[in-house]
Amino acid sequence: MGMKGMLARTPFAAMAALLFLFWPTGGLPGRAAGTARPALAVTGRTVSGPAVPSPGLSSTLQDVACTSVRNCWAVGSYQTGAAQLNEALHWDGTSWSEIATPDHGTGPGHHSSLTAVACTSARNCWAVGSYARGTAQLNEALHWDGTSWSRIATPDPGIPGSGAHMLDGVSCASRTSCWAVGIHISDRGIGRNAVLRWNGAGWAAVNAPDPGANVAGDGRELSGVACRSAGDCLAVGGYVSKARSERNEALRWNGTRWLRVATHGSGALSSVTCTAAARCWAVRGQASGKGTIRWNGTSWSAAATPGSAELNGVACAAAASCVAVGNHTLGGALLNDVLGWNGTSWAAVAVPDPGGIGAGAQNRLAAVACTSAANCWAVGSYWDSTAAARRNVALHWNGNAWSSQRVSDGT
Repeated sequence: MGMKGMLARTPFAAMAALLFLFWPTGGLPGRAAGTARPALAVTGRTVSGPAVPSPGLSSTLQDVACTSVRNCWAVGSYQTGAAQLNEALHWDGTSWSEIATPDHGTGPGHHSSLTAVACTSARNCWAVGSYARGTAQLNEALHWDGTSWSRIATPDPGIPGSGAHMLDGVSCASRTSCWAVGIHISDRGIGRNAVLRWNGAGWAAVNAPDPGANVAGDGRELSGVACRSAGDCLAVGGYVSKARSERNEALRWNGTRWLRVATHGSGALSSVTCTAAARCWAVRGQASGKGTIRWNGTSWSAAATPGSAELNGVACAAAASCVAVGNHTLGGALLNDVLGWNGTSWAAVAVPDPGGIGAGAQNRLAAVACTSAANCWAVGSYWDSTAAARRNVALHWNGNAWSSQRVSDGT
């Protein structure tokens, strides 16, 4: 399933049979799996960057998008004593602040979660995810017009009132051309790719290929999408094969329809980014398949990556400047990973672990966005053991090092 929403989403019985199949179980260049982390990862309680709000009893960020060094949005969800609510944080070049978002109810049993965000300008952004109304889980889309977030109607493909729906990724080529992707699980427990299109006036469901078997318990899910133009987009995700193994899937929009594209290796793809129509990267965040694959306009091929990270997000400022983020386990701890692409190879980069590095520590980077080789934000969450809650994390890259707003003891 999509990596962005896993920690924030509340499980639903209609989805459980499929979603567990996609559950995911920094450093010096060339660092081998299982070796010690670099010294930068342990910085005590140093406050080395701007504070990031963590609303509610527990909160987590799932995606980030930036249009400039002074304009970024990070989205996710947070828990109150009664409900799970949408969360949107804004970066104005100086500080992060929480911005009000509409929810589909705030009382007991209500659930809203944002999993992806995309912007074409400071006055035009889309955030997508899902919400629960009664026993049904439905798609949701929020629009930012430069002043406030508003809820925009979205279709829920399939038989009305049946199954569960969820949007994992969104990308916009212009104000009047956006795509949102995710999953629809039918009342028979079959997961199908969900693809919605924004034409400037409304969202509509569009047919897309569904690889794999069409039997109860099997399925597929699109986790990310990247559009270079209204006529050229790539969507990635995963599906369950007849042998019950997790496989890559990639679809391409040619301006008329979505077509399946052959991919490389096992493990669901969790994110995709493109600097040109023939220059894209996708990353894998599954224990069954890790690392990166590259699109050259005709085919996908694997690219070697150091370490053993399960990668959740990828972004490129230029063809020779990309960042992939994710996590790996070491000594009973879940630790952050950041890899950098210099046009020739991927290398690990030292990164803080705000939740510490001792046994039981939990750090998770879900997504990354870059406006240049010297300005990136990576977002996610960490486990605050003192408060017994998840807290938001936003790490900043200034061209030389990653910094964190909050770091625990590291023990």
